[in-house]
Amino acid sequence: MNSQEPEIKPSPYQIGEIIIGGLFEFPFDSFVTQRDVNLFSTATITRSDFLNELFLLSVAATMHAVETSGIPSDFVNNILKGIKDKLAVSSNEMAAFAHKNIEEAYPYYVEASQQDITNPEDDLDLSEIELAFGDRLFLYGDESDERGKACVLLCAATPKAVWPAQLNGAIATLAWSGLVNAQ
Repeated sequence: MNSQEPEIKPSPYQIGEIIIGGLFEFPFDSFVTQRDVNLFSTATITRSDFLNELFLLSVAATMHAVETSGIPSDFVNNILKGIKDKLAVSSNEMAAFAHKNIEEAYPYYVEASQQDITNPEDDLDLSEIELAFGDRLFLYGDESDERGKACVLLCAATPKAVWPAQLNGAIATLAWSGLVNAQ
């Protein structure tokens, strides 16, 4: 690049759109193919339900990364607007689900992630973020012990792996844009 040409940086709004664009490239399907198909049936959860909830968890993680990044609030607001607007106009089923449910799910997932930080490995077999994910899956059908067990098995490991991956991905995008220092 010629040293006299100005460097073009994306606006905070565009950064939000870029973050969501990155989520569309994440291999969510790989988390579904690792699951026993009978668990979905027992939990009365479809593959699509699982993917939608996993994408919603990912959107919550990216929003949390933006909100806790230490950048000025007007930038945060514009990035979050870019994220939400990109979800609103997408024809992707997962994005439409996330757009519809993010306001309800976001504080629930953030609280669970914060509990994992303050009480790591709290003698539980599952982390708080995994339990929150399982709880949300359980809401998809009628209450029963069998369904509950299947939802717990479906939520094992996946949210605990996806939450920090999406959090770090959003921070990397913010660092790439120059809004935060790469650490």
